[in-house]
Amino acid sequence: MNHEPQRPDPDALLQANRESHRGQLKIYFGACAGVGKTYAMLQEAQRLRAQGLDVLIGV
Repeated sequence: MNHEPQRPDPDALLQANRESHRGQLKIYFGACAGVGKTYAMLQEAQRLRAQGLDVLIGV
């Protein structure tokens, strides 16, 4: 009898790896000017950058 465990599909592993490294989009909404959207965005970017992540900001 063969009791060897099932090996995962290599293509499925590659696909899961590609999906786990996709970027994320975060949008900051505010009802009016001066409520702190840009400040919150920059504060979050600095926190992520300190963790060693790449950050791209568009205003």
